[in-house]
This record gives sequence, C-alpha cells and structure tokens, in this order.
Amino acid sequence: MVNKLNDATQDVAQAVDTSVIVGDSAFGSSDIYDLKQIYPASFKVRLEWAWVPAAGAIQIVSVIGSTDAAGTDSYVLGTAILGDPSTVATVLGVTPSGDYTGTGAYVIPCSNLGYKNTIAAVGQQSTVVCRYVKVCCQTSGLGSACAFAARIDHN
Repeated sequence: MVNKLNDATQDVAQAVDTSVIVGDSAFGSSDIYDLKQIYPASFKVRLEWAWVPAAGAIQIVSVIGSTDAAGTDSYVLGTAILGDPSTVATVLGVTPSGDYTGTGAYVIPCSNLGYKNTIAAVGQQSTVVCRYVKVCCQTSGLGSACAFAARIDHN
C-alpha cells in the first residue's frame, strides 16, 4: 500500500509504518512511501528499532527505491547491518567496535538516485530517480526477530 498522506509537521517527517514485525530468519517490509519527488533529492530514514540482541543474530535493513508504486524496478538506496559483532565481521569483513546493537533509534541517510548498468562495461552506469521508497529487513539467526517503525525525513 502506498502511503500518500501529506505531512504538515514542522520536522517534515512522515510515518511510513507505525510497526513492522519480522520473525527469526524472516523478511519484512514497510508500506511504500511516495516521496513526491521526481528530481534528485536527499532524505533520511529514521528507524525506531525494538530488538533484544542475541549471539549470532543479525539484521540487514535496506531502503529500497522504485520508479513506480508497484516496485517494478527496485534499487538499494541505503543499508544498515545490526547485530552480533562477530557475525557482522563474518558478513562484512570488518569487526564493529563495541557490543551488540539493538533497541534504539537509527538514521540511514539516502538519496533517491538508483544506479543501473546500461551496457555491460565498466563505467557505463545511468542514474534513475526513485520516487517511491520502502524499508525492508532481513533477519538471520535465532533471536533475530525485531519490530520497527520507519519515518521519512525530507531534507
């Protein structure tokens, strides 16, 4: 469902979903939000995250953009990985400093530009302006279930 509400708040933040629940080793996504922007622009996705960290569990959160509300063409506009540092290190090759990340607020800065190869050669990319966005989460491991609320902050 496309969220077409107009926002009149001073912080220009629009709720996408009040709560998305994703189980262990599962996938979930928010509603689609219409940025109402057909030109290149930047925005932030604010997440209110609820999760009790567990050893070996991770969550990959992605902001996905599309040129239409149906999501015919999809582009990754931003990503964050939360979870067990040793598991994150296995996935990314970099060990995060500090302990687990879990319940809290997260901000993913994005632009609405997606990139695609137009010719199978290096440097032959073109940009696509994504008017529609959604937040997706893939969880992995026992104890990886989470709940989140997403908001879009226009810059």
